[in-house]
Amino acid sequence: MKVATSVRNEFDRQFELNSLIKSSADELIRSSIRANWHFESRLKNEQSFALKVETGRFDPAALEDFYACTVVVPNLAMMREAENRMRELFVVFSRKPKDDDIATGDATTFSFDHTRLYANLKPSPGKDEESIHRIGFEIQIKTFLQHAWSIATHDLTYKTTKVSWGKERVAAQVKAALEAAEVSILEAETLASQNTSVLHRQDIKTKELLQIIEVMYRSFDVDDLPDDMKRLADSIRSLFRRCRISLDELGAIVESGRRLRGGVHPMNLSPFLSIVQYLFDVRPDVIAKALGRNGDIKILVPDEIVVPSSIDLGSARGVLRLRGR
Repeated sequence: MKVATSVRNEFDRQFELNSLIKSSADELIRSSIRANWHFESRLKNEQSFALKVETGRFDPAALEDFYACTVVVPNLAMMREAENRMRELFVVFSRKPKDDDIATGDATTFSFDHTRLYANLKPSPGKDEESIHRIGFEIQIKTFLQHAWSIATHDLTYKTTKVSWGKERVAAQVKAALEAAEVSILEAETLASQNTSVLHRQDIKTKELLQIIEVMYRSFDVDDLPDDMKRLADSIRSLFRRCRISLDELGAIVESGRRLRGGVHPMNLSPFLSIVQYLFDVRPDVIAKALGRNGDIKILVPDEIVVPSSIDLGSARGVLRLRGR
C-alpha cells in the first residue's frame, strides 16, 4: 500500500519516541506482574498508522495507541489487581470503559469492550518532565479467555480483506459463549456451594479427597501443608489404595505415628512422606505387602525414611528409591 510522504514522515517522527516508551514500559510491566500473567506489546507499523489516520477520527500527531500493550490475567477476579498495578507504574489519564458498572452496549451486543487504560510514563524521581512523558499509550487488560478470543477472531473481524456479516456474527457468538464461561469460572465457588444445585453432588473420589484434606488440616500446622492440597490428598489416596487400607484409618495412623515420635511430625519429611513413615512405624506388615506388589504407581521411599530391618527394599517391586548424595 502506498503511503503519502507527509504521513510517512509523521510516522517516522513518532516511531522513534514510541520505541523509547516501549522499551521503558515493557521493562516496568514485565518486572511488576505476576509470573502466571502474560504480557505482550507492539508498535504500529506504517500501513496501520496510515489507515488509522485516514479515518479522520484521530489526530495523527497524538495517537494514543502508537505503542500499545496487553496484560493478560487468569480470570475476571484479577482484573482489578492488574489495573491497580498499572496505575502504580504509570500516570493514567483516561480509561475505557469509564465505569465497569455501566454496560457499553445492550445485552445482545458482544463488541470489543476490554478494559483499556491510557497512560503516560512517569518522570524519574527528582527529574523534570520531558516530551516523552507527554506521549500517551494504551494498556489493555484482558483475561486469558478474552485474549484467546481476540487472537482467534482478529483476522475474521478486524483486519480482513473480506467483509462478512456472517463472520462477525460467528465471532460475536463465540464471545458470548466465552463471556458465559468467564462468569461461570468467577462464580464457581458460589455455584458449587448451593445446596439446591446439581453441582453440589459428590462422587466417591471427591468425598475421599475431602476426607483426607480434613484429616491433614486437623493433624498438621497449616504452614507445613502445601498450597495444592488436592494433589497431596490424591497422593495419599493412591498410597492407601495401594496398601489396601481404609481411609477411615488415616487419622488414627497419623496420631499413632506422631505419638511414637514424641508428639511431633518428622522435621525432615514432607506431609506425604510423614504418612509413609507412619505406615512403616504403625502398619509395617501392610506397607511391606504393598511394596512387594507390582503396579503402575510405586511408593516413594527416600533415604530419610526409617525402614524397619524386617523389610528388604532391595527385593521390593513397588518401591521408588531416592538416595541422598
